[in-house]
Amino acid sequence: MNKPFWYKTPSSLSWDGWTKWRIDTRQQYPIQYFFREDVRLEFSIIWRRIKDFKYKIKCFFFPYHQELRKAIPNTWADVSSLVIDLNFAMILSFKKEAGESYVDWDGTENHRKFKNWLDSAAKWIQEGRPALEKLRDNAYPPYPLPDRMKDWNYEQLYSEVNRIEKLINDTDSNIIKQMIDYRDYMWT
Repeated sequence: MNKPFWYKTPSSLSWDGWTKWRIDTRQQYPIQYFFREDVRLEFSIIWRRIKDFKYKIKCFFFPYHQELRKAIPNTWADVSSLVIDLNFAMILSFKKEAGESYVDWDGTENHRKFKNWLDSAAKWIQEGRPALEKLRDNAYPPYPLPDRMKDWNYEQLYSEVNRIEKLINDTDSNIIKQMIDYRDYMWT
């Protein structure tokens, strides 16, 4: 029986069929199999490594998600503050992306609710929170304490500061919890 000069690769086989085909083809066409399968595989592995290296270099010089990277400080930071900062950076980043997308945010009632939440969360992050933080900073008692305040206890001195901090923390927590509920909408 004459075997053809070029072997043909079958379009589909079972798992065991592929193994048998490789063994038979390697025995019948050793040189051709080496160049068509082994050398091609090596070149594809090398090419993939080159592409991966280029991608890593590109990401090093032009990293993705710049807003998230800016939210992480270059110095040590407490994880509890990073939770707030990163999640708020994600919300602002998606707000920007959603504004540039072709998604019809008025298409369904749920999309409308999400868009309204996104707008209000971004407004809180950009305007409401900084305003309350400034108000909180101004609510601290003066230093040195005036004579009329020297007899006050901690609760009297810091009641306004604590109230504002609680309002900020409660609103932040509420936004992050809602973000978890709306996470399926955060793609475009």
